[in-house]
Amino acid sequence: MTEENNILDLKSMQKKADEDFQDKVDKSWEGFRKQQELKKNESKELQSLWGESFKNEMDQAQRERDAKIEEEKNKAVQAVEDKYESQGVLSDRTKSKHKSYARLAKVFDVND
Repeated sequence: MTEENNILDLKSMQKKADEDFQDKVDKSWEGFRKQQELKKNESKELQSLWGESFKNEMDQAQRERDAKIEEEKNKAVQAVEDKYESQGVLSDRTKSKHKSYARLAKVFDVND
């Protein structure tokens, strides 16, 4: 209200009300944007953790698979070597053992 003519200044009151309302809207949107950003960051972090967990599980499964394959290979090789050794064909492993036993026998013969 202006004191000079006791008339309400509606335009300035409306302008002030509009500015106050716009400030509230801006603050509300700012809070909303901050919440969105926080949720977005949380989501990224969770996705990263899930991805890492999935990769670790896949890597573990691959290691287990590789270990089982290696074990099966060793069993198969051993079965073939056992088959041929039973027929008189010595494996490299058996030949190596025989050489080691021969050297060991020489050592004991020399020391006696």
